[in-house]
Amino acid sequence: MLLAGLLAVSAGLAPPLAVDVWASSRATRVSAATAGSPQALPFYPRDQKAYAAKKQLVLQDKAGRRQGVVAIAKTSRQPARALAPLTEQKLAGFPVMDLQTQVLLHGFDQANSPPDTQLAAGPTDLVEADNSTLSIWTKSGSLVKSYDLNTFFPLPSGFVFTDPRILYDAESARWFLSGLAFDGANLDSEVFIGVSVTSDPTGAWKTFPLAFTAGVIHDQPMTGVSTDKVAISWNDFSGTSANTAMFSGAQTWVLQKSDLLAGVAPRHFAFAPDANRFRFVPALSLTPTSTEWIVYNNADCAALVCTTGSPTVGVIAITGTPAGNNVAATEQDPAIRPTAAPPSPRQPSGTPVVADNDDRFLSAVWQDGTLWMSGTDACMPTGDSSMRACMRLVAISTSGATPTVTQDFDGMSNGVDLYYPAVTLDSSGNLFIAYSESSPSEFPTASAVDIRAAAPGIFENAITLAPGLASYGGTRWGDYSGAARDPSNPNTVWVTAEYQASATDPSDWGTATGKVTIQPPSSVFTAITSAVVMNITVTKTTAASFLTVYPTGSAKPLASNLNWVRGQTIPNLVVVPVGDSDQVTFFNAAGSTDLVVDLEGYFAAPSGPAGEFQPLAPARILDTRTGDAAPPGKLGSAQTLNLQVTGRGGVPSSGVSAVVMNVTAANPSTAGFLTVFPAGAPKPLASNLNFTAGETVPNRVVVGVGAGGQVSIFNGQGSTNVIADVSGYFTDSSASGQLFNPLAPLRLLDTRSPKKTLGPGGSIDLSIGPSSVLAGATAVILNVTVTNTAASSFLTVYPTGTGQPLASDLNWVKGKTVPNLVVVGLGGGSITLFNKAGSADVIVDIFGFFSPPAASLNAIPTSLPADGSSTSKVTATITKSDGPPQAGDSVTFSTGGGASCGTIAGSPMTTDASGIATVTYTASTTAGSCSITATEAIGNLSGSIAITQT
Repeated sequence: MLLAGLLAVSAGLAPPLAVDVWASSRATRVSAATAGSPQALPFYPRDQKAYAAKKQLVLQDKAGRRQGVVAIAKTSRQPARALAPLTEQKLAGFPVMDLQTQVLLHGFDQANSPPDTQLAAGPTDLVEADNSTLSIWTKSGSLVKSYDLNTFFPLPSGFVFTDPRILYDAESARWFLSGLAFDGANLDSEVFIGVSVTSDPTGAWKTFPLAFTAGVIHDQPMTGVSTDKVAISWNDFSGTSANTAMFSGAQTWVLQKSDLLAGVAPRHFAFAPDANRFRFVPALSLTPTSTEWIVYNNADCAALVCTTGSPTVGVIAITGTPAGNNVAATEQDPAIRPTAAPPSPRQPSGTPVVADNDDRFLSAVWQDGTLWMSGTDACMPTGDSSMRACMRLVAISTSGATPTVTQDFDGMSNGVDLYYPAVTLDSSGNLFIAYSESSPSEFPTASAVDIRAAAPGIFENAITLAPGLASYGGTRWGDYSGAARDPSNPNTVWVTAEYQASATDPSDWGTATGKVTIQPPSSVFTAITSAVVMNITVTKTTAASFLTVYPTGSAKPLASNLNWVRGQTIPNLVVVPVGDSDQVTFFNAAGSTDLVVDLEGYFAAPSGPAGEFQPLAPARILDTRTGDAAPPGKLGSAQTLNLQVTGRGGVPSSGVSAVVMNVTAANPSTAGFLTVFPAGAPKPLASNLNFTAGETVPNRVVVGVGAGGQVSIFNGQGSTNVIADVSGYFTDSSASGQLFNPLAPLRLLDTRSPKKTLGPGGSIDLSIGPSSVLAGATAVILNVTVTNTAASSFLTVYPTGTGQPLASDLNWVKGKTVPNLVVVGLGGGSITLFNKAGSADVIVDIFGFFSPPAASLNAIPTSLPADGSSTSKVTATITKSDGPPQAGDSVTFSTGGGASCGTIAGSPMTTDASGIATVTYTASTTAGSCSITATEAIGNLSGSIAITQT
């Protein structure tokens, strides 16, 4: 809070698994003569002869190992498509705090503006600080606990608390909270800091008073954390009254971090107030460093106090520690473009959202040699005729001897004001910005946007955290937004900004947060060579361990693709995006293992409807033990079985390009392998299951459909029973389905902690939920692992509420640890896992989901007077799942909101050639918000938008 009036400025080997056995009444063999001529599964190794020789060595258990990063080569027959740009994906979002809620929680002394919004993310909690309230939330949006900061800190009598700053330091696993307390006359003040005793913010804290000065306001203390120190900086204002107080200098204290962690009063080093520099911003260090970086804006001497040499950015390196009595500051001042005080942001009421804003820096974050900072600037967007409030972003490289500016630009929007930006980085260096925005036709809204590390200076994927519900009529707006990396998954961040939260109370500021990540866009499956669908096998395992496969250049996720015990050989299908230089990285946790990788297909940006997915309830379509779909009896050595897949198990008779099946080899007579490929295509140099004598081995298979709607299953040697369960299919160009959305791997379930072992005949209903999957998801890609298995059994995964199918996803014998990739439809957003016998622990990781494209809505304007006659044009845009507009689709518009809703004329409306349907909404005579939903007929997709009446 700035004092008022002071400044106007998948082929592999596998483990023994016990399959569920059904009674067999028939027994015959399939001869090689009855099989169709083999044909190529679309997999093309770089050197087929070398690959065949390598495969033979694997089968003989003589292969060497490959470690680390493995490049995925492109082939001359089918070059891999360039990866589509990564896009921002909102994984979760919800309102957090607002003025009315603070007052309800802690009384009318909380009715303060602006909120000075701050947010930090810990392993399990979010913590927000607004004015005099600290609130603790679950990552799904439930309020856990809140504190009145006027009593949380030991304030002097008559003082009130404000200007909070909350940080989570992943290196020490502690929360740091700082702020300012001042007396009723705005003359005396004191700075405080608090540190959590553990990583649990609801537990104990230690609080410490720092600087107390009579006659001086230590305004807007800003806090940063590095490996060994904590820095707090503020502006001093001195005077005999609040109206006469003048800026007297920027001040910084350096605190001994180890003292704070030990819960004792911190030793400190205080730099003298500096009247030539204004508003130091210490950076939060996201990776270890013994240097605390501090920045300030030295590019606007007209509005801010600055040194000579402007326009520059002041970059100060603080080294040493108070304990070492060697704290030192070194400043460099690289040149940047000038900044200017931004215009007051506009809103529909005509009254500015913020009056007398300035262009000081607001946040700073450092990671791996790069220092980002943000502030609000004045700029004129391209094509605009007026100056707007814009987001100023500057990046500094600190890796060399002299700090160097690498990025310096304004984020702008034609006709829209963007203000109070906060920045953070994910572990891959992608930048995320939280901010408020408004315009003459848009109420103050909480927003976020990203800049990919691979495309610096390019804004993309702006998302709305919460739309404003009215024009703001309170006394102040700001002064910050919040952005924080999630330590439990460094590929995701939390962004928080302010919005107008009440359609009836114009003074009610609110904050909203969202969990966002950078993900590849929706895509389709192509059953030809590329880089993302692989069958991976480990063998010659020397210790119990697990394998994680992830894009090269990104952080290793808390997830696993294969799990095994010592001596086990096991395969699994893996879906993984390629990373830097078209590579993926393989991480082995313990011991050593040989690794075999076969490619099956890739996902790419849509270029037509072919390759879209349709989930099915699992269904058994082959069992040679019982003669289901084939003569009963084992498949013999070098024999091929042609299996009809279209028209069976829910797979349609046409419109199918590939199927997803769980294929199991049961009780083989000798070591061997199965290869599954399109009927009528040459048999490829790849395998889907590898086994030894007596093993029963399952694995997920994605295989193109060949001649007559069949797939071929080839047994390399010996004889074995074969079981196949189908769980979905991919479309050809004549049909449509769902798009694939990759996710940063996320652990959904681990029954080992807390202990919830799945018993015999037991089942678990697992909610996938909006925190993991976007609304509208129809199916998910999971990696499911069983361990601590007490008996031979099987696991079936199916949509909740559909009834347990005659199918299995994992099969095992007692004592084995077994993983398998599962593609399963959702039932009410949930799946069910059923264990047949014994007890087993179950681990579930999600890697992506399938969903139809959404219907998008727009309304012009979105705010109307409640006069019963004013109108708004409401437009629904409907696109096909492969991108083109959906013409000739009937769209029905409906309202929700009771008496505050008006009427709609023109519904239902048929989309034109551009996929657009437009109706007219007429306001009611009752103030409030009305939700308008459009639902199209072909895919039953819907979207909504709110119109406010005042």
